[in-house]
Amino acid sequence: MSGKVKEGSRSYVAWNREMDALFAIILYDQATLGNKSEGEWKPQTYQALAALNAGLGLNLVISNVKNRIKA
Repeated sequence: MSGKVKEGSRSYVAWNREMDALFAIILYDQATLGNKSEGEWKPQTYQALAALNAGLGLNLVISNVKNRIKA
């Protein structure tokens, strides 16, 4: 799925198209549900994004998700 490489105490996640597609769908659905206000995502959104972990067998942490939103 992705190439996760550890560098010291930090980890790097290489996102692929499948991951990005699921990520975009989840964010769109959460925005439609009103879980984004004033440019910030509500905690429910991050909980929904945990589906990436289950669906793709990944070990993403909240910082991986927040950094991808910024990208």
